[in-house]
Amino acid sequence: MKVEITQTLTNSPLFKGIEKNNIEKLLTTIEHQIKEYKKGELIAIEDDNCEELGIILSGNIQIQKSYPSGKVVVLDILDQGDIFGEIIVFSKEHRFPATILSITDSIILLLSKTGIKQLCKENEFFLENFLQSLTGKILMLNRKVKILSYKTIKEKIADLLMEEYKHQNTLVLTLPYDRKELADLLGIPRPSLSRELSIMKEEGLIDYYKNTVKILQLNDLRELII
Repeated sequence: MKVEITQTLTNSPLFKGIEKNNIEKLLTTIEHQIKEYKKGELIAIEDDNCEELGIILSGNIQIQKSYPSGKVVVLDILDQGDIFGEIIVFSKEHRFPATILSITDSIILLLSKTGIKQLCKENEFFLENFLQSLTGKILMLNRKVKILSYKTIKEKIADLLMEEYKHQNTLVLTLPYDRKELADLLGIPRPSLSRELSIMKEEGLIDYYKNTVKILQLNDLRELII
């Protein structure tokens, strides 16, 4: 198990550039714990205290926001190597602003604040990676706000597809979520998403099958969000 954990951490953004044997040595000196969660099990509930940073060793988790009306909006979906809690753990209130759900069986490595500070002091790569992660998460939140700021569903879809195009560098996109997760991510009802995708297909903007989307008119798609 120890070797598997170390190997997984080499692919985590927090341990980028740190050799596997050095990661193994660091783990023997810092305060941490490993927890297993079943599919559908809650990892944290909104307003829970956040005292640790989590690194996903296996499985997938979902960050979601619930509203009194019963509406649930998916803020993000994380998989192996991804981290959560890095922005909150050192904040003044240090409470989770959203609920974290394990959507598959998962294993999470939890680093305490003491462990994080120790790693930052002992390893320059970890310190730089931690700061980069904070910056990246802030940019991601800005992207979410940007998506929600669009007035039409078509604009929201176009923005998401353009971001995926930049990331994947191909016109044939493999989306990392199913139709329901995509609807939750965009903050729209699933039937409305399906209807708008069909319209965009009829207009010749895109073609799609399950979670694969092919961009047919890149410039037209881009103009929707300019």
